This record gives sequence, structure tokens and C-alpha cells, in this order.
Amino acid sequence: MFANIAILIPAYEPDDHLLRLVAEIKQQKNLNSLPLIVVDDGTKDQKIFDQLQSSFGSSVIILHHAQNQGKGAALKTGFRYIINQLSEVIGIATLDADGQHKVVDLEKCLKAFKPGQLVLGVREFDQKGVPWPSRFGNQLTSFLVEKTTGSDFQDTQTGLRVIPVSYAKKCLDFPANDYAFEFDMLLSAKDSGLTIRQVSINTVYEKGNPTSHFHIFRDSFKIYWRFAKFALSSASSAVLDLTAFVLLARFIFPTSKQAVWAVLMARILSGGYNYLVNRHLVFAQKGQHTFLKYVILAILQAVLAGCLTEGLSWIFNAGLGLETTLKIAVDLFLFVLSYHVQKRWIFNEN
Repeated sequence: MFANIAILIPAYEPDDHLLRLVAEIKQQKNLNSLPLIVVDDGTKDQKIFDQLQSSFGSSVIILHHAQNQGKGAALKTGFRYIINQLSEVIGIATLDADGQHKVVDLEKCLKAFKPGQLVLGVREFDQKGVPWPSRFGNQLTSFLVEKTTGSDFQDTQTGLRVIPVSYAKKCLDFPANDYAFEFDMLLSAKDSGLTIRQVSINTVYEKGNPTSHFHIFRDSFKIYWRFAKFALSSASSAVLDLTAFVLLARFIFPTSKQAVWAVLMARILSGGYNYLVNRHLVFAQKGQHTFLKYVILAILQAVLAGCLTEGLSWIFNAGLGLETTLKIAVDLFLFVLSYHVQKRWIFNEN
């Protein structure tokens, strides 16, 4: 029923949850014939993996990292093995080793999977017993993802996924090797032409979540830094743009009819700065012919910003103070548009 699917479990310092999970998978008629790969991410005590090998033999493929490299690195190792050794596989189901995912939910996600889809097993975070850091963190990241990508992910932290092999190949190029790797997978899914299928699953949390290796502050910072980089780039560019506009409008182009020239000059200065920061810091030098594309965007955006600012200034008969306020409003509107164009067209490696 689930032909051409491989199951991948990254594991670091696992306990008996992993043994029970693998045993339950192997007991299911629909699942026991599927390739099952477990990636040991540098676990010191090999007892659990020795038990896996003795209990299931060659029916479970165990790959080892000599040292702990991070969950993202473990997933990449599993992806590479499946891509290179299991050419018939078209989808990879991932789930965590800590007991948070039930096999019945794995089956639900597999049933929902179709080529060209990324299936996510999503939990209900408003249930009683869900730790508030997990609830807050998921709500915050879901909000940020929706505002910057237009995708509404109900559970950005879920490890239960079914991933097309074609997309797994692209994911190998993501630089992150920790939990941020899974987050990058969500951010890039829509731009890679995937449709997202979200399947409701059981919400399982043990008190204190003792088997999780997610560090709430360290790993959350790495995830949110992706948004912070673009926000800082845009904010500093906006400050530079606004400062240049005010100086130019006051001393070089002092009348409202000349506002468009002040906007254009300020945008050229801030645009050059913004391109360099976005190219090298925010989007990691992705894309082809980015400078030409960015120049086209900058020209169109500057003309639009100038026309809107001058038009609104004329409508409201604005002096410099109100004119500056109108420009800020125009730039806020264009901010969202600019981000999507840069991410989807300029700095898109596809």
C-alpha cells in the first residue's frame, strides 16, 4: 500500500522509545516491508543501537556519525543514503526517536502523500498539557512564516513529515545542520513548487520533555535569526533611505513637486546598501544575475515609491513633515512586496 516510501529516524542518545517505535513499525503489515533507516548522530552509549541490530538485523539500516553533528546533518545523511542506494524510493517519511510520534499517525501521513507534496503531521498546541514554551514558539514561528512566505503552517516544529525525494535532493544544499534545517525545509517548500498537505496527529508530550534535545533558547535563536537578518537589513536600509530623503528634500529638492527626485536619489543609495547585505548575509549568495534583477526591482520600486509619495503629497497638500509620514506608509506597503520579489525571483537558486 505504501510502496516506494522509505522511513528515516534521526536519533541522538535515544532510549527505549526508539526500540518500541521500530518494533511497532515492523509489526504493521503496511510498513514492515518499507526500508527503515536509523541515523545515529554520534551517540556515546551504543546499547540501544546494538539492541536494534540484534532484534531486527538487516531489516533496519543503521548509519553512524562518529560525532554529534545535529539533527539536520543526520537527516542529510539519511537522505543521501536513500538517494544513492534506494533509487526506487519516491518519498521519505521522517519521524523523531523520542516517542512523540505514533505509528498510526505515520500511516495517516503516508496515506495523504502524493508526489509533489510535502506532508506535515501537525499537532494541536492549544491542548492541555502542552508546555507553554512549545506553544509560544510554534505560534511565533507560524506567524513569522505566514507573514514572510504566505504559507500557513500549523506546526513549524513537527518532525513527522513525508518528503518527496526530488525535494530531499534540494534540501542537501541547505547550510544548516541543526534543527534549523527542518525550518529551512518549510521556508523553501513553496518556492520549490511543492504543495503542502497538513495532517492532524496526536499531541504527545512527556512531563519535562526529557528525551528531546531541542535547546529552547539556542535552537530558537538560530531559527529566528533567519527573520532577524532580513528585518535588520530592511530596517537599516530604511533608516538610510529616510535620512537621505529628508536631507535631499530639505536642502536639494525643497518643493513637494520635486519629491520624486529626492525619493529616487535616496533609493539609489539605500538600494545599493540593501543589495549587498541581502546578497551576502540574508540570502547566502543564491540566485543568478542577481544584480541586474535587483536593479530592475529597485528602479520599479523607486518609481512606484516616488509616484505614490508625490501623489499622496499632492492630494494632502503635504509639507515636509506629513510628506515624510506618507513616505513611511508607502515604504511599509512596498516592504512586503519587495521581500517576496527578492525571495522568489532575485535570490532564488531554482
